[in-house]
Amino acid sequence: MERRISQILDNYISGVYFPEIHITDIVEVLILAFLIYRVIIWIKNTKAWMLMKGILVLAGFIPRCFRCIRYSTLPKMLSRSWR
Repeated sequence: MERRISQILDNYISGVYFPEIHITDIVEVLILAFLIYRVIIWIKNTKAWMLMKGILVLAGFIPRCFRCIRYSTLPKMLSRSWR
């Protein structure tokens, strides 16, 4: 049974690439995670949180409205205005 499991794992893992992970990679990920966490906490403790929530709602709502009503005039107008 163990031999069969080992054979299956060897066949499955043989084509997978595992990159080398160094201590600097781990430190870099921890620093980025900490900085992102601090930015999120700062945003939540200011009025920027309300603004961010509003922008996210609009960013999710507007494209769905355009798809629902199959409105294609606005995208055409915007594409022509940026030329």
